[in-house]
Amino acid sequence: MGVIAKRRISGPPKGRKETFIRTLPLDWMQRAARLPGKACSTALAIWFLVGVERTYTIKLSIKLAKQFGRSRNAVYRDLFLLEKAHLIRTNRGTGRLPEITVLNGWVELPPATVETPEKVLPRNVLEGVRKWQVGAS
Repeated sequence: MGVIAKRRISGPPKGRKETFIRTLPLDWMQRAARLPGKACSTALAIWFLVGVERTYTIKLSIKLAKQFGRSRNAVYRDLFLLEKAHLIRTNRGTGRLPEITVLNGWVELPPATVETPEKVLPRNVLEGVRKWQVGAS
């Protein structure tokens, strides 16, 4: 039997603070992880903002989404998928960032009604959703 040397885990470089995402509900994240594409990356960005702003209703900026590796069109597609899975509710407006409300066991909200993709998504994003729906069948 060999001896396993204990190795100390180092923190961030001196003078630099690390940023953390708060504790996430496991069942919520498991449902997000089952969605196609990288919708889970957008879900992590949403939970990061929930922790920073300490509210379940946030506005996800495209700048933050890019830090999580998502483009503007990918974010719209991911929000549609997360909403369809009843994980979030979005309030969209022309020329504004969508207002996102996280739905989970801690916040009692009525069931989300998801509009048809034709009403809420730009045409180029809608084509990507249709391709996904055809590939999923």
